[in-house]
Amino acid sequence: MQNLDDVYSRQHILAAIEKVNHEVSRKFSPLSYDDFYTRFPGKWSPYDTLRHLIKSVELVALAMNKPKFILAIKFGKSDRSSLRFAQIKNQYFRVLDKGIAVPDYAPTFEEIPGSEAEAEKSKRLTLAKWGKTDQRLIKVVTKWVDLEFDKYLLPHPLLGEITARELLFTTMCHTHHHVNSLNKLLKKNKKQ
Repeated sequence: MQNLDDVYSRQHILAAIEKVNHEVSRKFSPLSYDDFYTRFPGKWSPYDTLRHLIKSVELVALAMNKPKFILAIKFGKSDRSSLRFAQIKNQYFRVLDKGIAVPDYAPTFEEIPGSEAEAEKSKRLTLAKWGKTDQRLIKVVTKWVDLEFDKYLLPHPLLGEITARELLFTTMCHTHHHVNSLNKLLKKNKKQ
């Protein structure tokens, strides 16, 4: 995946979100029944991961769709410029490296569908939900003016209150992180 470190403007953010989210669809869609639903010890299955990504991105879209005066009342306004993508990425991964987890954002346990037909239907519906969630975030971001991304604060479960621009950066980092983790898991599984 292309380096995202130069992403900053609204136009670049939208393009990057589309690119990162397309990568999710491209990686998850072709997975076989076994690859999509298999849970390894201490790891989520790709199915679980995709549901986690949907939940996370839905929450970002929901928060950013609130009226901005409500955001200002609830979280305040920023008195600084947003950090650059690379700076936020470094902060985010430093926190992740400490092993901090946010249980509220973990996917709920769901039984694996009993038949391959049910599993394929569930996979198709989950991928369709991802596509809708992705488009919802893009639609919400288009309602923002570039300068507003630095003006309003929003909560992040690991980094605290950050600017809307920084929240979008962490959302891209988070999604990219899970795509990379999936790639590593699948490579490791194929070697075994």
